[in-house]
This record gives sequence, structure tokens and C-alpha cells, in this order.
Amino acid sequence: MNFWKEHSQLRIILMLITFVLGMILIVRGWMMTGQMAGLGLVNGVGGNRFNHQGDMKRGDLAVILARLSNGAGDYPLTFTDVPAGKYYAGSIAWAAKTGVVTGRSDELFMPEDTITRAELAVMLYRYAKLLKLDTATSGGELSAFADGGSVADWAAEGMSWCVKNGILQGKNGGILDPRTNVTRAEVSVMLQRFINLMKQAQTKESIRGRP
Repeated sequence: MNFWKEHSQLRIILMLITFVLGMILIVRGWMMTGQMAGLGLVNGVGGNRFNHQGDMKRGDLAVILARLSNGAGDYPLTFTDVPAGKYYAGSIAWAAKTGVVTGRSDELFMPEDTITRAELAVMLYRYAKLLKLDTATSGGELSAFADGGSVADWAAEGMSWCVKNGILQGKNGGILDPRTNVTRAEVSVMLQRFINLMKQAQTKESIRGRP
């Protein structure tokens, strides 16, 4: 006999639990995007819309990190696919100069390309290095996930650091899903966790500096 046919009530309960958990994550993402928008880090897409479930693009993430760091400045723009007059041009120049977000090649940045979970983790990891945060990892952070072994070598260290510090968390089924695009809501949630980590580091540093 089919297990779920014999336990139809259990199936309904599990479906309800999954639905409720999904709604909690969506609402939490909306709350975080509201906080990020309030800080001026993540703006809407026009027409009074934030587009929570829309994919994050490389150019937009460069803008967010530059705003967080107050880092956009007069840096040379070397990518042929980034027009000087575009809203993200200065931020991309800053991101490339600092190494936080690198180009697809020496000439191409591909600002309209979407970002995967693995790529976002690496960018936040590089940004943590720029801020001189503790970026040490044990090397075993990814082994707790069913697809941890599928993380590409170039992303392993960044994803390990994000997992260790609670910035990147697994999805249902105990997976990291590194190749899936990140939504604007997910970026807001991870960015809030990153900011909390920055605050913790600043607090520790201030305590250490007391006489």
C-alpha cells in the first residue's frame, strides 16, 4: 500500500507546515527589504515596486555594496560593456578596483547578468576581506549539506565563510542550491545578516580597545 494513501492526514499536515514556513520566509524577506530600502541600500525598480522575487543583477549588487561602504568614487571604468552614464557605472568601477566584484573578463563586466547564491557568497566574502573581518573557515562547513560537494572550487571558501557566519543558510532538504539565482529579497536578508556581523565585529573591537 502507498504510504501517503494510508496517512493522508499526515500528508495534509506536512503540506500546511511547508506552506506556513514558506510564507514566513517570504514575509521575513519583505521585512528585510523594507529595512534595506530604509537605509538607502536597496532601492525599488520603479513604479513604486520593489520586486521582491526578481533576480538580483551584478550591476545592482555593485551599487548596493558601494553604498554600504560609501565607496563609489572617481575610479577608472575599464569595462567596455558599462556605459559611463549608467547609474551603476561608478559603483562598478569601485567594486572592480577593490576586487569585491570582478568582471567576467578584463573587458566585460556583464552588469545585467543575474547572480547565483554561490556568486553572492563569494562577493560578500571578498567584501568581508576588504573590511578586514575575520574570514577564517574550518573547511568543513559545507559537509553538512547534501549538495555541499557540488560547490565549485572558486566558490567553496566564500560559501564556507557565509555558512559559518550564518549569512547563507540551507534550503528545504538540507541543500545549499549554489547555482540558483538569488532574488532581491534573499539579497536583503543576507545583507542584513552581514551588517549584523559587522556590528558584532565593531563591538568586539571597541571592547578590546578599552583600557
